Amino acid sequence: MAVEGDDVEEEEVSGPRHHHPPPERPEVKIKRAIIKFGDSDDPTPVDELSKAAEYLRDKLPADASAVAQGFKTGICEEPHKIPYYATLLAIVSSGTLQEDSSASGAANLTRPVLEDLFKAFQSSLDALAWRDIRFFTLFFAHLTNLGMINTASVIALLQSYAAVLDEPGVSQSRATNASRCIGEGLIRAGSVLNSSHNTAVVDLVTAIRTYHDSISDATRALFHPIPSLVLSSTPAQAEKAHELLGSLIASLDLLAQDNWALPICIPQPETESSVIPQILRLALEDRMDVPSVLVPPEVEGEEKVGPEETGIEWWIRIYDEELTPSPATPLGYTLRTLFIDMINIYEVNRKEGARILMEVHRWLSLGTFRPEGDREATGIILQNCLIEAVLSQLFHLPRSTLKLMYHAALINELCKLSPQTVGPAVGKSFRKMYSLLSNPDPVEDGAAGLDARLAHLFAEWFALHMSNFGFAWVWKEWVPDLELPEYHPKRGLMRRVIDHEIRLAYYDRIVKTLPGPMVEPDAGVVPAQAPGPVYAYENPDHPHYQEAAELLTMIKDRAKADEVAAHCLKLPRSVPIQHMVMQSLLHVGSRSFSHFLNAVERYLSLLRGESGSGSLRGEKNAEKARPILCAAGEYWANNQQMIGIVFDKLMQYQIIDPSDVIEYAFESGIKEGETPDLSSERWLLVQAALNKANGRVVGAKRKVVTLNKDEEERRARAIANAGGIGMDVDVDAQPAEPDMPTSQSLVSAQKALETLTKEQKKVFQSAITGFINALTKAGVPALAPVGTWGRAEWSAWETWCWYRQFCRAVSSTHTCIPFTLLIVWLY
Repeated sequence: MAVEGDDVEEEEVSGPRHHHPPPERPEVKIKRAIIKFGDSDDPTPVDELSKAAEYLRDKLPADASAVAQGFKTGICEEPHKIPYYATLLAIVSSGTLQEDSSASGAANLTRPVLEDLFKAFQSSLDALAWRDIRFFTLFFAHLTNLGMINTASVIALLQSYAAVLDEPGVSQSRATNASRCIGEGLIRAGSVLNSSHNTAVVDLVTAIRTYHDSISDATRALFHPIPSLVLSSTPAQAEKAHELLGSLIASLDLLAQDNWALPICIPQPETESSVIPQILRLALEDRMDVPSVLVPPEVEGEEKVGPEETGIEWWIRIYDEELTPSPATPLGYTLRTLFIDMINIYEVNRKEGARILMEVHRWLSLGTFRPEGDREATGIILQNCLIEAVLSQLFHLPRSTLKLMYHAALINELCKLSPQTVGPAVGKSFRKMYSLLSNPDPVEDGAAGLDARLAHLFAEWFALHMSNFGFAWVWKEWVPDLELPEYHPKRGLMRRVIDHEIRLAYYDRIVKTLPGPMVEPDAGVVPAQAPGPVYAYENPDHPHYQEAAELLTMIKDRAKADEVAAHCLKLPRSVPIQHMVMQSLLHVGSRSFSHFLNAVERYLSLLRGESGSGSLRGEKNAEKARPILCAAGEYWANNQQMIGIVFDKLMQYQIIDPSDVIEYAFESGIKEGETPDLSSERWLLVQAALNKANGRVVGAKRKVVTLNKDEEERRARAIANAGGIGMDVDVDAQPAEPDMPTSQSLVSAQKALETLTKEQKKVFQSAITGFINALTKAGVPALAPVGTWGRAEWSAWETWCWYRQFCRAVSSTHTCIPFTLLIVWLY
């Protein structure tokens, strides 16, 4: 409050100032108008074409760069609009010709726009951004249909992709991406290209087929979601999943038989009665050419190979063809690839992505999907197609294309937007995946059921989805399967689902949602008590209770590490010191994750000494590390998630080696006389150890590369300071390069890389040895009806599945090891 006589601020007298945002720049407004094209409340995007074309004519040629940038963004980020963007550009061009009959064809307002788009395409090509390359190719194909681009230049573009398939040693991801650019370009422009270049079109399809046939059956079968015990694809597998390239080739064959008619889902705005008068066909001499290009070669470290770029991709069939089209048809392939692209693009905004996916029917041909709410209508259903597309990326091998959380959250958003249509689709997918867990028919081809990796992923997704809907599921549907043997995959799935649900909520909450038969102790579905720690020295009757109590007291009182080490040296030899130290630290740190980390960091030297990793020679004693791992495994025996967390931190602090974890995973829990196997919980330990070793090598390589660049710059500066190499200096008279020793940091980094590479090889060898020992002792399950399989057969089957996952994962990091060799090692 102001006191009389005080100076009053101007703002206090006149009130608060309103800060308005700066006006939008013209080029930004133009780009936004193009990107937002068709997003209004008009019934269809066709209704906006005339208005948008008139707006762009007013902005050209002055703002050609902004217009091109808007089209580039729309093409690469909104693939569902590509046919309309091509039509819009054709209308803009035709409008100019109608107004000025002397205009020289394409040499009108749209020429600079197309030239800038060609430059943007070349930039994507130089960066090997394959998705953008493919989208530009589709855009050019639609422009070819509209008579704006010469067919010969598009054929030459597709042939440049075909040249990639003939490269010696071409990677599967690169070849698959090139094949998709060819095939999807032909799907859009096959009719016009075939009419003038029939032989070239046939040769392009043949090139894709030849490459596909060159991939061995064993390599393709390695990624199949319904694995077989044989090294080739089987009829039973073919009915339940479709391969990406195989589906593309089948679609192209069907289109060729139908004179390359466009798939019914691809819109043709140019054929609408309101649009036909607005488009004029250019003369052949006025059409533009796509510039001649060469696909840059692969350079290690530059062309990104992500999980979605393995080169071999299988899509599980979730629904019948009455609900979703087969991917091996032009309609099914086109819709599936479009939805997958949109799903991957909108990872940054799942809510916006879900909204656009639910409205995508506006951008496709009328009649593509069954009308919503019409019970008498027939045809495919949009919501089922969307869910099947999301799940094809979630259940992707060797790992999901994006994080599980994104796929689950996207499905959740779709359910919120249309619970009455998406909910039933999700329920059907649950039941289908559950039915795929085991094959009730005789296993004549060795396909016993769903891959263990996908079964594990299904359990995670199921539990996560249920957590968004109060964990409400029709559990009674699963009650009859409680009669199956305890080791059956369906029983195993029940246990894993409940375990994940307890992690997402709490024990008592989940128990209340289950029917009585599933809660019974004999059912083996729900643990007898909430997951918690098991301290081995809790009972006073334990023979080492007193020694453990004294050690635990010292750790609780935060005694110094050397004092605790000295105390341990005084204990009798009969006392398991490593086991006791680890259990005591875990017991002190069991209150929270931060408590555990604080305890480990305080007694890091003690742990390293007890695990045999603190020797002066730097050599670790595996025999000493084993009790540390066993102590942690026993302490968190009721909580497998915590075992993985503890092991990860022990590896991070270099208390144990990744190879120690792998050996523990294969040997722990195996009683005398039992056949060794690998459960999904212990596979996660193997996977974490492999990732840790690989991650260390990758980090060390990056450091060496960075230091090498610094070293080169340092040498260049030294040469320049010493007189350098001038343009006018005689070569014979140039000063010699100064003798400079390699920096100590680079030498140290190179030695560290060498050491970590040896450790990586050791980890890899440990995993191979563990799998071979387990599988040779267990044997490959006999090709007999699954109903007759016992514990030994199902355990061997699960171990075999995890070995396949190991082969898939390792092949992406050890490219020198062929897929087939990894499999043949077992035969």
